[in-house]
Amino acid sequence: MKMDNEPRPAGLRVLRGPLVYGPTGKTGKSRSQVYADIAAGTFPPGFMISGTQRGWLESDIDEWILARARNHPAGAPREHLIRGLKAKAEDRDHGYCANGT
Repeated sequence: MKMDNEPRPAGLRVLRGPLVYGPTGKTGKSRSQVYADIAAGTFPPGFMISGTQRGWLESDIDEWILARARNHPAGAPREHLIRGLKAKAEDRDHGYCANGT
């Protein structure tokens, strides 16, 4: 079992529901739309944290967002946003964090 004082692998963060869906979630999708998209195979399925709690790796959600941005008809003018998200993901994967954690 991992102890709190042990280093966490860089870039490994598990997001639970409210951080993925809803008005303040990363995707902005409703809970029901996320689960419908999982059933349709168009959204990362995540994994069960406990009997009733599902979690997603933040990197999987970020990749899903980047893929949608790349395929958006107006994606070309938004290339600077995609570069920013990639840089943030790379920083996180290398252990850097804007808030110092």
